[in-house]
Amino acid sequence: MFDTVFGLPTHALVIHAVVVLLPLAAIGGVLVAVLPRMRERFGLLVMLFAVASVPAVFVAQQSGEKLEARQNATFGPDNAREAELMEAHTSIADSLLPWAIVLAVGLVALMAGVYMSRRPDSPGWLRIGGYVASAAVVVGAVLSVYWVIRIGDAGSRAAWTDVVEAGG
Repeated sequence: MFDTVFGLPTHALVIHAVVVLLPLAAIGGVLVAVLPRMRERFGLLVMLFAVASVPAVFVAQQSGEKLEARQNATFGPDNAREAELMEAHTSIADSLLPWAIVLAVGLVALMAGVYMSRRPDSPGWLRIGGYVASAAVVVGAVLSVYWVIRIGDAGSRAAWTDVVEAGG
């Protein structure tokens, strides 16, 4: 299921959704968390980006494992460096999903609190919940972007180092 789409590795297609949606959700999430005036205007869209990024990250991880298995089957003794670069990428790739989930859950909680607070009988604990959700959003956003950069850098080294070295 996670191996190929139209003859192309699923991983190569899905990672583009991850590297676009998750950083957008992270930037928007920080803005929505720290600037309450942004919540009404952009909160729902940012929340949807964050929620959509979670399955994208999951599919990227699963398809990456399929791609790794396929490439490991073709690696010979001359491909030790490529295998090492691939292992560096895959060894840290599992670090992203938990932080994408923290970001998404934090935004869902924050936006639920925004809509619940409109009611005249909204509970008093809602304000504290908003602070907790905002903190979760900021932490999830910062760590999601950090891991997208680290994992993406390791993946691009695994995919392109031999091409760059061969050209120059």
